[in-house]
Amino acid sequence: MKNKGNNTNKQSGFSLIELVIVLAVIAMLTQIKIMADTKAEIAQQSMAEVTRTMQEIEHIQAAASGYLADQGAWPDFANSCNNAINILRNAPTAYLNYITTTSPYNTQYITKCNITNFTVTVRSDKDFAAPYIAAQHPGSTLLPAPNNDTTASSIPRPLSLSQFLHLDGSRSMRGDLDLDGNNIKRVKDLELNGQSVKLGIGKLVSMGSFDFDSLTSVINQPNCSQGSVIGTPKIILRIHGFTTIEGGTSGIRDISWGAKFRAPTATQWQLKTTGLESIIGIAETFCDYGSWNR
Repeated sequence: MKNKGNNTNKQSGFSLIELVIVLAVIAMLTQIKIMADTKAEIAQQSMAEVTRTMQEIEHIQAAASGYLADQGAWPDFANSCNNAINILRNAPTAYLNYITTTSPYNTQYITKCNITNFTVTVRSDKDFAAPYIAAQHPGSTLLPAPNNDTTASSIPRPLSLSQFLHLDGSRSMRGDLDLDGNNIKRVKDLELNGQSVKLGIGKLVSMGSFDFDSLTSVINQPNCSQGSVIGTPKIILRIHGFTTIEGGTSGIRDISWGAKFRAPTATQWQLKTTGLESIIGIAETFCDYGSWNR
C-alpha cells in the first residue's frame, strides 16, 4: 500500500512584477499630484501679480485725479505726464506712496495724458495678465499685436464741480463758474473780495450804495460801458429821515417838500430838495442795459 503525501496549502504573496507595477502607479500618481500643485501655485502667483498690477494702476490714477483737483492740471502735464509717478511720489502732500515706476512684471509703468485723459500703460504677458487686465480693469484696452502683451488704462478728466471742491469750500476754484442762467439759492452769507462787484437784477446791474446826509450831496455816476455795450446810469433815492424848513416832521400835514437827484454834469448826480432843512438816506446806483444783461 502506497502512502500518498498530504497536499499542503501554499501562501502566495506579491510577485516582483506586481510590486514593480504598484510602485510605478504610485510614482505616476505622485507626479500628477506634484504637477497639479505646481500648476495651482503658478496660477495663484499669476493671479496675485495681475491683481497687484491692477491695484497699482488704480492707485496711480486716483493720485493723478487728486493732483488734478488740487493743482488744476494733470501731474507733469507740460511733458504729457511722462514723469507723473515721480511727481506724485515727491509732491509735498505725497499723493502716491509705496508704488514705484516698476510693475510686478519687472516692466515700467508708462504714464501719458492730454487735456481730457490720463493713461497708465504696462507690459505684462499676452497669455493671461494683459487680456485679464483689459477685461477686468475699467477703462483698459489691449494693444494690438505685436504689443498684445501691453494694456493701456485711461481715466477721463472729471466734469463735475464736486470733483474740484470740498464740501467745506477748502479747495479754491481755478476758473469761472457759469450757471447758464440758473439760480443760486439758500445762501446764508456772501463774502466778496473783487475790485468790481456787479449783481444783475433783471436788466439792471447794481453798482453800489452810498450814504448821504447833505441837502446838496453829490454822487458819482457809475461807468456803464461793457465793451461795445453801453448802459444808462440810474440812481434810486431811499430817504431814512428829514426835517422841514418849518421845523415840522413828516407827520405834519400840509407841508410841501421834495427831494431828487439831478445830473448837473455827465459824470455826477447832485441832490436837489425843496422845503427841507435836513435829510439823510442812501443812494443806490445802477446800470440799465435794457434787454442785455451781463
